[in-house]
Amino acid sequence: MDREFDRQREEARLKAEQEKREHEERLKREAEEKARAEAEAKAKAEIEAAARREAEAKAAAERAERERIEAEQRAQREAKEAAERAEREKQAAIEAERRKAQEEAERIRREAEAKEQARIAEEKRIKDEEERRAKDKAHRKEVNNKILADLIKVGASEDVAKNIITAIVKGEVFATKITY
Repeated sequence: MDREFDRQREEARLKAEQEKREHEERLKREAEEKARAEAEAKAKAEIEAAARREAEAKAAAERAERERIEAEQRAQREAKEAAERAEREKQAAIEAERRKAQEEAERIRREAEAKEQARIAEEKRIKDEEERRAKDKAHRKEVNNKILADLIKVGASEDVAKNIITAIVKGEVFATKITY
């Protein structure tokens, strides 16, 4: 019986050792599997992080390139607009200067025309005045000659008749006046 007992005990011990070994191997396999899974997960996470960083870097580079192109286009557009604005302002200044010169030339022309018209009007006034005076003088001479002829008819000498007419013209004869 002891033998049977020893055999059973030995089997139980061997079985317990076998179970213990199997348990330790299972734990070891599980630990290895867990370590491998963790290493794979870590490697995958690192690969994904590297891919993400690369994608972010690529996106940042693309964004920077887009922004550079946009800035360059904006600068070109602004330079073109500034050049166009400067050209418009230059043309406006030229047009304003041309208009100013034209207005000045027109003012000078009007002024010269007005001076010429004033000169012509003054010449006409002087001529008209001279003609009026000449006509008046001729008319007075005609009237005076008729009076002279009438005074000579009534017996006055030519010198006396001229003196009478001169005295009347000067207002030296009372209440007597020649109406021309």
